[in-house]
Amino acid sequence: TGSGGSVQAAGVKTHSGVSDQTDPTIEELTAMYAQFQTPQNRYAVMPSTSAPYSAGEVDAFYQEQTMSYLNFYRYVAKLPPLEDSEEKDNLAQHGAVLLASKKSMNNYQVEHYPSKPANMDNDFYQLGLKGTSWSTISGYNYRDRVNSGGWTWEQVEEHRREVMLPMSVKFQIRDYEPGDFRDVGHRRYLLSPYLNSVGFGMAETPDNYVGYYFFDLAVSDYVQYELNFAQSYDFTAWPPSGNCPNDMMEKVFPWSISLNENLYKIPFTFNQNGQRVADKSGIVITVTRTSDGKVWTFDENSP
Repeated sequence: TGSGGSVQAAGVKTHSGVSDQTDPTIEELTAMYAQFQTPQNRYAVMPSTSAPYSAGEVDAFYQEQTMSYLNFYRYVAKLPPLEDSEEKDNLAQHGAVLLASKKSMNNYQVEHYPSKPANMDNDFYQLGLKGTSWSTISGYNYRDRVNSGGWTWEQVEEHRREVMLPMSVKFQIRDYEPGDFRDVGHRRYLLSPYLNSVGFGMAETPDNYVGYYFFDLAVSDYVQYELNFAQSYDFTAWPPSGNCPNDMMEKVFPWSISLNENLYKIPFTFNQNGQRVADKSGIVITVTRTSDGKVWTFDENSP
């Protein structure tokens, strides 16, 4: 476990996360992490990813441990815990089945707007599409691991049962793919002070080994309620101020900070359609490394 910390200068905000949540101690983090247990089952009801399609259901204990893992990250970030939503679980599970139903060995990808399989009921498809388009989603190709000689199928099965849903959370908090560097959107969504509930789902490809698809969350119809679920905070950051386990922040992972938009307003203009467009031309950000005083400067054109 690494240790952070800061000095509060006049007018300088150094506490990330919600204002009334204090920095967890190393002992508290260690005790919370020690509570995680290894699930024995993935599904309570196995989903069907070919006709006749059925959503199935993730094992309750598996889901509980995944939620605890996500809330551990939020605890480190000094954010309130999330609750499980049956509505979002249902959307996520339908979306996972939709993705898995369309995959083959030569077509491995994660997509937010998959087309409708010819033999899928339209009501099922609409639920799945709502799940895929309003979620952060992940996939994992086990066949590549086996074909490269790195794993056996027995190891695949063990890995699926024990860690795949929690690993989806870890991958998205890391957000270290080059295409995600500019906005780190998965992380900022999972570590949003305004988010209050999530759902999880997963399903496997028709041949059971090509890929593994699952969801971290699916947004409900009540988006405005979630946005109005206001928290008192100045900013959220990763790594956060205070203590943070070392393996949650490695050298290759981008840092991120999200300001409270009610306190830090971005100037805007209106385009020809009367829509608001952010004007970032006057925004300059400086980052100072306190160990040696080195300064980096960023503006809207920075890579």
